[in-house]
Amino acid sequence: MVGIIRYEKKILRAVQTNDVSFTFAMPSGIPGDVSRAEHATVEAQLLDTTFFPLQYGVPVKIVSAKVRGITTGDTTSTHIHGFYVRPFPTQSAQDALGVQTIPTSGICNILVRGYMTVFVAFNAASAAKDSAVYVRVGTAQRTLPLGEVEGGADTADCFAIPGCYFTGTADAQGICEIGFNI
Repeated sequence: MVGIIRYEKKILRAVQTNDVSFTFAMPSGIPGDVSRAEHATVEAQLLDTTFFPLQYGVPVKIVSAKVRGITTGDTTSTHIHGFYVRPFPTQSAQDALGVQTIPTSGICNILVRGYMTVFVAFNAASAAKDSAVYVRVGTAQRTLPLGEVEGGADTADCFAIPGCYFTGTADAQGICEIGFNI
């Protein structure tokens, strides 16, 4: 029996995708993301248009019913209200590199209890399970901005945030999970 061989010409085309490749290891998270939603208590608050936080995942305080970032001169008696939550999905503008612009006014979300991923700006190697989380309140430098989370105390320029601890070690990019008021 003679069979008929049928040949179909297929057209191949290039398709653009938005895939991301992680060469070595995927990062531990994105600063400001709530990592365990089932344990989180998040409040909506109003931003202070003068002293707003400069990035997500940093500790904040409430002054005159508005959210402010940590400033020079804050001490251990400063009441840390919570951590600045990164909104998702977001409607804010992005630059050409896809970096999100942090809002300077309006309503924001604050984690007052739960777990979050943060960027450890200094002493990331000191971040260990159940160790204290520090915040910079003095002697700000280009590489050590005010209000940043730190893994260890840097003389009198930092203080430990009450009720806050690291849940493990920081990854190679300095991202680590914290627990707050748990």
